Amino acid sequence: MWMETNGRSYDKLLPVWRTFPELPILTFDDDKVFPRTLVERLWTRHLLSPTHIVGARGWKIQRTDDGEIRFADNWVRVSSHFVGENLHLPGGNGTLYPPGSLSEEVADGEAALRICPTTDDIWIWGAALKIGSVFECLGMDAHVVVQQQKNTPALSDLNHTTEESQFQAAVNYFSLGERLARV
Repeated sequence: MWMETNGRSYDKLLPVWRTFPELPILTFDDDKVFPRTLVERLWTRHLLSPTHIVGARGWKIQRTDDGEIRFADNWVRVSSHFVGENLHLPGGNGTLYPPGSLSEEVADGEAALRICPTTDDIWIWGAALKIGSVFECLGMDAHVVVQQQKNTPALSDLNHTTEESQFQAAVNYFSLGERLARV
């Protein structure tokens, strides 16, 4: 789909989600090489668990030693099949979103760019957790990163300094405190 406006990284999911809300949607980043069987594995798992958001890779959300939940702090990489609400599945690693798995609020592109301007994965996770979606991770190994093509910083480099503030902003926006209290 060609976009008239620049929705940044949100353009890999939101326009398709708005246009085809009744269909499952697969997302991938364009800077990785994926296993040939990834789409098949995501689809097979979706058929077994049709309401779950299924991702190739993910992290189990855990509290820090002081009892807080901070982005990626003390989280554990899932290395085998895992199901739960306490997962973060980055959409760029290969994720299947079934119909009805995201809050309608996910489509508010203006709010998304204001609250999580560079972390669409956090925004989408918040919209899923808000309505109680269950996450399922295949526990796959890291995908091969495509060699950087230009001398500009990657989005992931910027995110390392802003993820925590955007995570907390999404937690507040989607009112996730009660759900996260169960982690």
